[in-house]
Amino acid sequence: MNKKAAVLVRDAEAGEKLITTALQLLNDAERSAELSTNIKKLALLDADDVIAKQVIEIAK
Repeated sequence: MNKKAAVLVRDAEAGEKLITTALQLLNDAERSAELSTNIKKLALLDADDVIAKQVIEIAK
């Protein structure tokens, strides 16, 4: 959450807040765009290579 790439709804509050939070996000294009931009910054574009290399190392 400190990277502003997610919205946290705690399990204990999900029943009362999850739908409302999701609808607010769907209706807030600016916030959705901000989340999208920040999520992309966190992406590991070479995750498949990293995983494959680790699997190969473990298999040796």
